[in-house]
Amino acid sequence: MHRKPEAMEGKILKSFKNLNLYMLQIFVEPIS
Repeated sequence: MHRKPEAMEGKILKSFKNLNLYMLQIFVEPIS
């Protein structure tokens, strides 16, 4: 049976969200 590693997936999703926020800050800061 293939079991989905939810903990790992959550960690990746969280770091991806953090990366998006970081990128947003980098792009938004020079504009304002």
